[in-house]
Amino acid sequence: MSALVLSDLVSLRAGRDASAPVSLTAPIGALTVLVGPNGCGKSTLLSSLTGALPYRGSARLDGVELASLTPRERAKRIALAPQLPARPHLPLRDALRLARTPYLSLSARLSESDLEAIDAAVEKAGATPYLDRTLDTLSGGELCRASLALTLAQGASFLCLDEITAHLDPSASGELLTLVQRLTRESRYGVLLVLHDLSAALAVADRIAVMRSDGTVAEGTPTELLATKVLDETFGVRRHETSDGRIFFDALQFS
Repeated sequence: MSALVLSDLVSLRAGRDASAPVSLTAPIGALTVLVGPNGCGKSTLLSSLTGALPYRGSARLDGVELASLTPRERAKRIALAPQLPARPHLPLRDALRLARTPYLSLSARLSESDLEAIDAAVEKAGATPYLDRTLDTLSGGELCRASLALTLAQGASFLCLDEITAHLDPSASGELLTLVQRLTRESRYGVLLVLHDLSAALAVADRIAVMRSDGTVAEGTPTELLATKVLDETFGVRRHETSDGRIFFDALQFS
């Protein structure tokens, strides 16, 4: 099975452990949603996978240890859409060209395949209307699509998406998650998507990884996890099911 497989991965910062050991599997061609309490290390984990932080332990993508790759080679395999994308005064069109840096020759000229990859990324992300606008002029929803286009343009087979719906209204959030779900299935990406909305996670995920504060991870399909109390106990929430089968959660205590 083609997958990203983590075994006792510990993120490092200044040579010290910055997380508890994490083990999980995220298959290629599946949307794996990573959920967990604030501060448990989800974003830190993505930083290690994409090279911003070192790690010990193992992170193997299709059998290849990520830490063994050069930055250029890793960027061709795994890409990150951050929770808070940068908003420079730079047209999206130019930013997309920079996303192809791992593929550029010494001439630094974009090839025909680079231009085709950019066009495909923009179309998949629905970001065509923003090509000539600078990133600092985009709204939250527009910036999310631009960030997704930049991630897709990198040409990686595995995508790490960190809370990409965090600042969107419910309608825009649902639209973006549906897009990610469709891209995963149609284009056969591997996706590790960090979310805080448990109901949304259950609606879009092929697999869910529940990360606890001690780094332990419970994994399974939404149906498998709903058969347990792991979500309720990890987050301290109460589960409710409507007459038409929809599931939502609320907090046990309000303070």
